[in-house]
Amino acid sequence: MQFINHILEFIFKGGSPVMSLYLTALLLDLVTGYIKALKDHNWRSALNIEGLLIKFVTFFTIIAAGIIDDLAPLMSISIPINIAFWWTIILTIYELGSILENMGEMGVNIGFLKKYLGILQDTIENKEDEK
Repeated sequence: MQFINHILEFIFKGGSPVMSLYLTALLLDLVTGYIKALKDHNWRSALNIEGLLIKFVTFFTIIAAGIIDDLAPLMSISIPINIAFWWTIILTIYELGSILENMGEMGVNIGFLKKYLGILQDTIENKEDEK
């Protein structure tokens, strides 16, 4: 684990707590997605592979943003923000939204957050129409 922390520290220059938060959210999203699929009897390997591929590519966009942060000063380009840091924050928020959607679709009461999750509202309306 210490080795992974050193790699994260090297790549993200002090942003490893944010990266750890992102990786935790990503893992929780996967777990809640799997639980939802099993609960709904809707496990499809093609969707699983597609989702894992998206997670994989998304992770590499963070690495690409870190590379841009490192290369910009060498090319005399001044970037006023840490792109990798803020991109990781944005992706973490995305993962948290996905976790909430999964939980809502599993029947967990997420209260006032339902109105902010449009896809969840559409799913609820579709299930009510089917009844």
